[in-house]
Amino acid sequence: MLLVFGIPAYIFVGGLGLIWAGRRLIDAPRGVWGFWTYSGLLVSFFISLGIFFYVGYWLWQVIKKTKP
Repeated sequence: MLLVFGIPAYIFVGGLGLIWAGRRLIDAPRGVWGFWTYSGLLVSFFISLGIFFYVGYWLWQVIKKTKP
């Protein structure tokens, strides 16, 4: 169960790791964030937020169904 509910966090941390690695590969200056960095952060955040709401919705459905 922890693996399923941790998926949004894994995706967000993985996205941040990819952004960090990409910035190191192109030798981007520290503290200077461009359009692609901001858009990568937003995409990673919204994907993980969407998955969080999706998993939460199905958890709510299960809780509603199992209540007596």
